Amino acid sequence: MRNKTMLFRLWRLFVGPHTLILGMLFSGCQSHVMGWKPGPVSTQGAHQIFLIDGEGLEKDRQIVYQTLNKQLLANRYFSLSDVTQSGVYLDFHENGVWVRNQNVLLARTEMYLQIDIVDWRVKTEAVDPVVNQGPSYVGIVGITVTLVDRDGQIVLDEKPYVAQALAQSTAEVEKVRAKAAVLAVAQFVADISPIQEKREIEWDNSDKSQKAVLDMAENGNLKEAGAELRKRWQQAPKSVPTIYNLAVVRDLMGDPQEALFLLEGLPVSYRRQHIRAYKQRLSERLLRTQQGK
Repeated sequence: MRNKTMLFRLWRLFVGPHTLILGMLFSGCQSHVMGWKPGPVSTQGAHQIFLIDGEGLEKDRQIVYQTLNKQLLANRYFSLSDVTQSGVYLDFHENGVWVRNQNVLLARTEMYLQIDIVDWRVKTEAVDPVVNQGPSYVGIVGITVTLVDRDGQIVLDEKPYVAQALAQSTAEVEKVRAKAAVLAVAQFVADISPIQEKREIEWDNSDKSQKAVLDMAENGNLKEAGAELRKRWQQAPKSVPTIYNLAVVRDLMGDPQEALFLLEGLPVSYRRQHIRAYKQRLSERLLRTQQGK
């Protein structure tokens, strides 16, 4: 009996601390969080857009830029910075694109946007004798859009968007092209806009100092949470909870590529089964994104 008691104590002495360590390694917090699923054109989690100079008359471009800013604000995922007067521009070549006069390298969350106006006119349609109606005026606007990510990769290569709007009287003629511009820009915004979806995720809550950041993410402030976690990662590059939680946020922002990169940097022993399954899901999500599904 005494031998059994001694063995039990030895077992407690050896297993107890290791059980605690294993508990710390696998400590997590499952939550349902609103994330973003990429739209038809994935920006890979980039949500800060820098608008640079495009072609077209200044007054026409300003109409396009204003409606773009309004639509992106309504979208809630993107934010737009006007750097059209900064002297930054795109220089295309056979292997891609260079960004000229760039003072600061883009972050993972940023990209450049150039909009060129290729059509901006009003077409007059004659009186229709059957219904005794007319003349009418058709505003036609065509734009091409170029999106370039931080690595100089072209996400959209002068993709055209064309729209028309109708005016029934001469009093509306001056506004009909602006109406068409709103519709053309809306096509582009619909292309890049991700869709919100509820996702089940698991945080690493072993670092109690990150509670406010994780609460921020759960309340829908993913951009702010991601920025804070990235700052912490830069300050403490080997912080496992920071790396893991940043990967989760980047995944929720629609960037499975960086999420995978971050998970690859974690210790092999860290939550081995969970990480393996998570990486598999991310790989499948990345493949679907690359295939445009």
